[in-house]
Formats: sequence, structure tokens, C-alpha cells
Amino acid sequence: AMARIQFEVRHMNHMIDLFLLSATAVNQQLEATEYLSMAEVVDSVIGRYPFTGNAQRNAVTVDVRADFTFAGRCELSVVVVLNLLRNALKALHRAGKGRVRIVVDGARTTPRLLFIDTGCGIAPSQLPMIFERFYSYPPSAGSGIGLALCKEIINAWQASIRVLSREHAYTVFVLEFPKVQLAAPAPALAA
Repeated sequence: AMARIQFEVRHMNHMIDLFLLSATAVNQQLEATEYLSMAEVVDSVIGRYPFTGNAQRNAVTVDVRADFTFAGRCELSVVVVLNLLRNALKALHRAGKGRVRIVVDGARTTPRLLFIDTGCGIAPSQLPMIFERFYSYPPSAGSGIGLALCKEIINAWQASIRVLSREHAYTVFVLEFPKVQLAAPAPALAA
């Protein structure tokens, strides 16, 4: 009973945070204002996530094939990664099985972040609607704000998010980012 209460408290805190962020996002600029390391963002979220125990924590692996820098906002990038992690863990919980694999793949022409879970998957009829505001799958799973907000943020950064899924098998969220060319420091002048 205590574990269930803790789960519900965490869930409500997350819901309140999403509602507040969603309400302020309408009036707030979402555009990128800084350059961030994707591996550092993922590591930060994993380090702060309130896992329910070792089994849940051990179900999540991070594979940094190659880190990459992207144009975004630190606090909003945490919202995106946190929401995708939370959704993946909920899919495992509903299925009673599975693993979550987060892949940071910056070596590609288009750098990307993958969230792969082998939980319950999503029915083909539901896939076209999952990024719609207030749509939740299954209906009792949440508020329908998280993925819609993620899409708004990602679009504001000139990046993209899409989903591939097979019901009862897996779900993959693919986030692709424009390549960032950071200016090299100017060479020192000889005296």
C-alpha cells in the first residue's frame, strides 16, 4: 500500500508540473536559447528520476554511441526526456515486462535520441493521436499533456519527434535534431 501511495504522489507531482509548464508554455517562448549536450541531459534526468526500486532502475539502460550538442533550453530538455522516460516505465508497468533503452546517437548525419521500450506498445489506431493535447492512451494513463508539450518544444527547436510501435511488443520514440556547428575559438595572435 505504501509503494502505491508513493507512486500516486509522484504521479500527481508530475501531473501538476506538466499542467503548470503547459499553461506557461502558451505565454512563454520555447525557442532554443542555449547549446546542450544530449548525454549530459539524459544523465541528469536518470540521476534525478525517482525510480521505485532497483528493479525499475535496472530496467533502464543508456547507450551513448556518440554525444551531440543541440540547440534547446536546459529546463525544457529535462521536461522532454523526463516525460519520455516516465511514459516508457509506465508501459513496462502495464505490460508487466520489458526494458527501456535510451540511445544517444550523434554520429549520424542527423543526430538523434531514441527511447525504446519493450512494454505494452501502442495500438495502430491510437498512433496518429498520441501527440494531440488531452489525448491519453490508455484513457486512464494520464492527462494527455505530456507528449503534446514534448512535440511543441521539439518543434520550437526545429527538431522532430515521431513514434513507431507494435502493440504488445515495443514503442520507439525518435527525436531528430539539426546538426549544430559550434564556432571554433579564434587562434591566439602572436605578440
